[in-house]
Parts: sequence; C-alpha cells; structure tokens
Amino acid sequence: METKILGSRKGGADSSAWEELSEVTIASNPADLRRLAAFLTKCADDIEEHGTSFGHTHLRDEPNLQPWTGEAADVIVTRAESLTSQ
Repeated sequence: METKILGSRKGGADSSAWEELSEVTIASNPADLRRLAAFLTKCADDIEEHGTSFGHTHLRDEPNLQPWTGEAADVIVTRAESLTSQ
C-alpha cells in the first residue's frame, strides 16, 4: 500500500513539520463524512485524469463541498509518488 497519512498540529501548516501518522480518528457527523467521501472520490478521479500533473488539492478549497469552515481541519490530497520524488 502506497498511502501515507501525514499530519501537523493545529495552527502548524508548515509542511516541514509534517509527521507520518500510524492512525487517524475522524470525529464527525454523517453530512461531513459524505462531504469527505465525495472529496476523496473526486481526488481519485482527478489523479487518474491528470496523472503526474496533479499536484495537490485542499478540501477547504472545493466550492461544491462547502460548508467546510476554517474551524475544521483541512484535508489535503497529493499523489503518493509526489512524496517520494522530493
């Protein structure tokens, strides 16, 4: 499995401070879980369509998936290969 889950503390968006996580807990509600699932599905479609030109995308920036407020943790998706090519 190529998937890695990385994270940073709230208020620390500096990618040099990212840590690889061994697990993640999502405390949510059905509506937000469906937004998150739709976002991940869209990311998979975009990676298939754009291949190596896909950089990364933020859940918070997806207008069709609002409201995902600044109070909620952002979810950022990138290709697994982009982490190993740096």
